[in-house]
Amino acid sequence: MKIVVLDPDLATFSGHNFNYLEGIAREARARGIETRIFAYRGIEPAVADAIGAVGHFTTLGRAVLNDIPGDAEVGAAWTHVALNAVFHRDLVPLTAELGPEALVFVPAATSRQILGLAQWLSLIAGPSLPTLVCLLRYDLDAYAGEGPRLKAPALVLSTTARPAVFCCETAENAEAHRATLGLDFATLPLPFTMPSSEHRPPPTDRPVVGYFGDARYMKGFHLLPRLCELARVGDRSYRLAIQTFDTGESLSATGQIAEVRRLAAAGSDTELIEGALDPSAYRRLLDAADIVCLPYLASAYRVASSAVFCEALSASRVVVVPEDTWMSASVRRLGGNPVAFREWTPEAVDAAIRHAIADLPARAAEARCLARAWDAENGAKAVVDRLVAWHRRG
Repeated sequence: MKIVVLDPDLATFSGHNFNYLEGIAREARARGIETRIFAYRGIEPAVADAIGAVGHFTTLGRAVLNDIPGDAEVGAAWTHVALNAVFHRDLVPLTAELGPEALVFVPAATSRQILGLAQWLSLIAGPSLPTLVCLLRYDLDAYAGEGPRLKAPALVLSTTARPAVFCCETAENAEAHRATLGLDFATLPLPFTMPSSEHRPPPTDRPVVGYFGDARYMKGFHLLPRLCELARVGDRSYRLAIQTFDTGESLSATGQIAEVRRLAAAGSDTELIEGALDPSAYRRLLDAADIVCLPYLASAYRVASSAVFCEALSASRVVVVPEDTWMSASVRRLGGNPVAFREWTPEAVDAAIRHAIADLPARAAEARCLARAWDAENGAKAVVDRLVAWHRRG
């Protein structure tokens, strides 16, 4: 058996493409499974070296064509057609990697790759087909027209001589895809685990509340300037440690980061760490936090997962999350009582943080129990076990 990973979005340490695959690749190679990773051709050399990847794909998988005359629907249609055409062109030289011993894993598949995959594999003779596993990680509702664009190529891939395995990270998202596409969808364990000391002493000063990740609207970054101000009022109950970077996707993010930078320079209540971090630096930052705050838009995480949430849970950190999301439901399923906010406002997030601090020793003890329950179900070993089982099933 060999694993062939196709990820045109694997380019930097930022985002979750690297940390999703890093542990899986290490686990597979430790078992003696040849693991080939094909990434974006502009992948940073340090990232390629860290994970053993080859720069190959011409275009980032989540690229958008925004220079097309017409409205948003026209642009989305062109993006769909053009990115699939380029992806298919890039797949053709990889045909030599195929064969019945191969498992082809697409860890962030969308409608921008599925058509190209169908065009590629529909022309391969049955005896030479690999096991194909497509992980659809995103909420269908987040992308206009995603369901209809997925339907025909997914049906083709599900009816080849060696039918593809379609899966999602959460049972909720798998059910949503199943209902939309009329195809079977499995659930793949999440690889995100983060070993941390279970006997971490309680904070001697104000607890540290961490925000980690890029400055995106759906992650609630626009709430952070006001949250920085709220952390300074009253009894100054907590300090903020904000690690972030500007993806360039939003003009407003630049100004919001500048405001957080100004507030961080004005006092000791906020620390700002700018830029993407390598895995070891990120682990140190996560381990230094007492609470991890995820001020996310609930509707965007109704069925979708969050890598930061997974890592914080595994690291025994107390988490503050939006109610009515996969995150709050996961805490309950694992036996905990989530610290959650309903209103998407800085004041509601601040109140949830203070609620966690008011009972921090008990919350920290619960977090350690949640970490053990999470790690029992997830991690790189669990993912590779599942991939191997699907390959053996044929």
